[in-house]
Amino acid sequence: MRKIVNVLLRSPGLLLVEMCYRNEPIDFYPIYAIGVKDERIVLTVYFLVSLFSLLVIFLPVKRLVVFYVYLVGGSLLAAFHYKSTQYLLSLNSDDHSIEEVAINLLLCYGTQLVISITLGYVLDLSRISRLLLILICLVPVSCRAAGMPSTLLDQLHRYCTPTMMLSFVYLPHRLMQLAQFVIMYLLRELPFAVQMYGWIPVLYATCSKVMLPMQFFIFWCLLFLVQLYNSVVVDSEESSLAEGWLSLLLSVIGKCCVSPMSLVGLSITVSYTSYTILTLTKVFLIGWEAFTDDNVIHHGWMEGFTLFLLALQAEVIELETPQREFLMSIIAFIVISSLIHSMFEVADPFLLLLGASRSKNICKHIRAMAVCTFLWMMPLYMTVRIFQYFDIDFWLMVVVSNCILTSVQVLGCMAVYGLFIFDAIQQKPWESLDDVVYYVKAGTRIVEFIVALFIMCYGFSNSLFGEWSFVNSAILVLHCYFNVWQRLQVGWKTYLLRREAARKISLLPTASPEQLRANNDVCSICIHEMNAACITPCNHLFHSACLRKWLYIQDFCPLCHQKLVLERNPKQVLEEGSTIE
Repeated sequence: MRKIVNVLLRSPGLLLVEMCYRNEPIDFYPIYAIGVKDERIVLTVYFLVSLFSLLVIFLPVKRLVVFYVYLVGGSLLAAFHYKSTQYLLSLNSDDHSIEEVAINLLLCYGTQLVISITLGYVLDLSRISRLLLILICLVPVSCRAAGMPSTLLDQLHRYCTPTMMLSFVYLPHRLMQLAQFVIMYLLRELPFAVQMYGWIPVLYATCSKVMLPMQFFIFWCLLFLVQLYNSVVVDSEESSLAEGWLSLLLSVIGKCCVSPMSLVGLSITVSYTSYTILTLTKVFLIGWEAFTDDNVIHHGWMEGFTLFLLALQAEVIELETPQREFLMSIIAFIVISSLIHSMFEVADPFLLLLGASRSKNICKHIRAMAVCTFLWMMPLYMTVRIFQYFDIDFWLMVVVSNCILTSVQVLGCMAVYGLFIFDAIQQKPWESLDDVVYYVKAGTRIVEFIVALFIMCYGFSNSLFGEWSFVNSAILVLHCYFNVWQRLQVGWKTYLLRREAARKISLLPTASPEQLRANNDVCSICIHEMNAACITPCNHLFHSACLRKWLYIQDFCPLCHQKLVLERNPKQVLEEGSTIE
């Protein structure tokens, strides 16, 4: 409840900041509406409201509650003034019957009595002060009932009511206490905290304490609902609903991104939405145990940060609504692609573990295959749709390539899972499983490399024969280094490691049936019976496939950790060796 109150009390501050940003001071506080002809007063009120919004965002909870208490008190004073004006200055006894005048005066008595009692409790006045407040509130009504002239009644109403008394005596005293707290915090506590811990920890602690991300989330959701209502109900004739719900959604999102505040709110909303989707994916795959897996990689912040950077680079805030809608569709495509890849990172280890563990839970297998089917089909569907609406250029090809790579990776993972399942139903261990898995993964990496190479060639041709730009060239250089060169290096290094391991295994002698019977043991790596084995220089027996996988990682014996260096003929090593350990 404390967290809920903390967020709800602070959310209006962001709404006020957004309103101040979207409107000029004169437009936000129309002169004709407040009856002020001096623009300096209007500017003063404008900046006071801005200060009020910042206080609401960053004040401690206890001070914030006190602040709202006096805000409610000010609202009650305004209500008192309005009711007093309505019942005392706007009524003319000559135009109404005696019964109507009596009813109006009784209503005025009751209203002022309720307001004065409520105001006394809200402001935590003493009993004597509450009684005095009630009497002062009822004075103008009593004078009106006694037939006081309108001129004197008007002066009494303006200068002798508790509105003026509390506005100039009680409330300023409390507001000065609040201002003193803010000034002391800014001048003493904040510099001391910064000196002790630095700016970044202080800012992080402050944002966490006031729950700033959740404030932005609620603020943007409210803004979205208001814009959606205006688009569907108020501007129904100009609504994009006839063009489809997707067009309407993008249009509303574009209208909600006209300021830095709303853009940050959208990014945090995307982060929370992505985190919810990733959590639901883990729950669907694993079960309720997924809530204990607090993986910081899958908190959705990558998607929100991606949207924020793309929106800043494209200058979404400065664009008109149709252009903003167009760019938001591209950005949404990129963010959804990133989210699908994050979902694959969640499902990938679970799927491989499910296949390797030989689980007989059919429901888990069905759920895992359903998620993976969605993950490889959805990127292809998005690719087809985006080619239908947009012209092909370098940026679009980069985005589409990520979708294709995600589909390829998911299909590769499903193929490895199928190999594990096939091995599980075999009566004997499949000795060539590791080779087949390697070929499947190598095929996946080759397809990824071909796609990256195609993007590189397309980018170079676009730079040479099309429109050249520095940003495209920089992206192309980064793509060549990270997606082409590094992939090539990793693939070649893996191939060399496998070839070296296979060469070492080929140099080791094969154990004879007599040696296997004399040893009568299992392989220490896979814990399975040895029908065939190879012998290391340190006279230990292992499956050839198991030892080869071990040699991919390190060049030591799994049992005695002796370095496997074959400088002599393996047969001579076997003849000189003693009995097999």
